[in-house]
Amino acid sequence: MEMVKAMQIHFDDYFLLRCDSNNVLWSGHKQEPDFDRLKDWYLKNIVREDRLFFLAYQNIKEGGILGYLYMDIIGIKKDVIDIGYGIHQSMNGKGYGTKVINFACNYTRNNIRNIKLIDAWVAENNIGSKKVFAKNGFSKTNETKLKIFEINTQEVLFEKYILKV
Repeated sequence: MEMVKAMQIHFDDYFLLRCDSNNVLWSGHKQEPDFDRLKDWYLKNIVREDRLFFLAYQNIKEGGILGYLYMDIIGIKKDVIDIGYGIHQSMNGKGYGTKVINFACNYTRNNIRNIKLIDAWVAENNIGSKKVFAKNGFSKTNETKLKIFEINTQEVLFEKYILKV
């Protein structure tokens, strides 16, 4: 697996990934994204100073996108990394999620000063992501939040996971 910083040339791969039914589901949307709207969002987000945006490939030269990773620098002191990630449905259960989050942890430790904590919000019913964060040493906190998913207007409970750096 190769992790690369998201760049403009990778958008078509990212679009295909975001059209995967699993990614549509966990993003809370009703349907696949609109190409132009997502491209506009993508181009703005790959240059944000408070967001590190990576893509995971089986082999960057041959294509084969596996997933994405957002690492947002948050907090009053900018000392927290908030993680969001997704893996293509066809690659679920093969350890790629664990590798992506392991990359995020190692990247944070080795490249970003002042970070004290990494956190992530995981849907209560997303067993795969719960396992991914547990395997990477995260602990579940008592903090939760509700999010309404567009696809079925159902409220989904999200639980906060943390890792001290």
